[in-house]
Amino acid sequence: MPMLSTVKQALEQQKQKFTANLDGYVFTTKNGQPIDKHLDHVWRSALRKAGLRHRPSYQLRHTFASLCLQNGVAPGWLAQVLGHSTLQTTFKHYARFIKDSSRENEHKLEQMLGNRTTKTKMLNP
Repeated sequence: MPMLSTVKQALEQQKQKFTANLDGYVFTTKNGQPIDKHLDHVWRSALRKAGLRHRPSYQLRHTFASLCLQNGVAPGWLAQVLGHSTLQTTFKHYARFIKDSSRENEHKLEQMLGNRTTKTKMLNP
């Protein structure tokens, strides 16, 4: 899974400081035990403390995907990161989050065609 260098650095620091003897686990409970089977309990507690309504932790994946698409991340890259075998799967679940950039795309098309028209005129005076 690709990750930002700042995230990777923070995880490496967390691992070195607190979890050196926990078989590769990075996140621990208050007692220093790996968060594994108790993730949902920790997740519910974190949401409650933040004043947010409950939602299953697996929805983090959907949040990530929709935020990526809303901010112009290439759907092909996202499909690969999510482990989708085809773009069709990504579009099926997340197409509604793809920003409508019709005006932007029309402008790009006009520029592309305008450039070709200019080049054609230059080649065939």
